[in-house]
This record gives sequence, C-alpha cells and structure tokens, in this order.
Amino acid sequence: MFSARHLHCYLYNPCIAHRECEYTCNRRTVTYLEQQNLLPEFKQVWVEYAQLHSQCLQATVKRVDFAYQRFFQGLSGKPKFQLEGQQHGEARHGNAEGFGYYLENAG
Repeated sequence: MFSARHLHCYLYNPCIAHRECEYTCNRRTVTYLEQQNLLPEFKQVWVEYAQLHSQCLQATVKRVDFAYQRFFQGLSGKPKFQLEGQQHGEARHGNAEGFGYYLENAG
C-alpha cells in the first residue's frame, strides 16, 4: 500500500499533466472546479485513493491551481512535476462517520 504522501504526489502530477495537455492540444485552460469534479471518478478508478478524504484530494488539486495562479501572475516559475514522496500535505484517514485523522507530514 502506498503512503498518503505518495498518493498525493500521484495526484499532483496528473493534474499538472492534464492542464498542460489540455492547453497544448486544445488551447484551453483547465480550472480548479473542472479538476475537482473529476475526483469522484478518479477515486473509482484508483481504489487506493478511497482511504483518503475527498477534502484532502481537493486540497492537492487546489495546490496545483494555486501554483498555476502564481505562475500566471509572474510570481513564480511554471509548476513542475513532483518527485515521488516530494509532495507535502496532510492526509486524513477516517472511518465511515468521518472521525479520526492521520497527519502524514508532521514536520
């Protein structure tokens, strides 16, 4: 089983690839809302992500969106693909009621 940090990295990179491919092929930008709405289907295909709360996955997608916003404003460089395990973020694991969590990156 992958750690939550790896799972976030494996979500971050496809989000960047999706935006780059969509712009290169169709000359259109992908919004945060579009990528967020793809998450339920993504979780069905990749069952490893079922252990993570949807809010954590949305936060990863939001991080990609924020990186692109900073890039377009000229505040930072173009977002890069993350190396395995390089993604820093929190990962919540919970039971059916949604209680309990596990903070993956504690320092």
